Amino acid sequence: YRRAMRRSVERSIVAKVHRDEISVKDRMVEVLEMLQRHGGRLLFSQLVGKRRGHVPSRHAIVVSFLALLELMKMKRITCHQHQLYGDIVIEAREGEMADGLAGYEIGY
Repeated sequence: YRRAMRRSVERSIVAKVHRDEISVKDRMVEVLEMLQRHGGRLLFSQLVGKRRGHVPSRHAIVVSFLALLELMKMKRITCHQHQLYGDIVIEAREGEMADGLAGYEIGY
């Protein structure tokens, strides 16, 4: 009986999905703004670190990473690591911080 009840409880666990309402394009704009405030250089840990005591969700981290990939593809930033598993260094490319992303269409 206990085993059957335990299995029943395990099967009936429902996960709640909370969707943060931030798009990749919005995060790209935020990244460019943060780069401008930090003199054109930023660490990934600063980008996704705690803000106002709030730990970022997995979704927020993934959106941030996708934003970086898109900005690299657009040649707006460069990213590198000094060592394996080290923090990712994000740098704005020369002259790429000033203009926004108004004309760009991001499909996700």
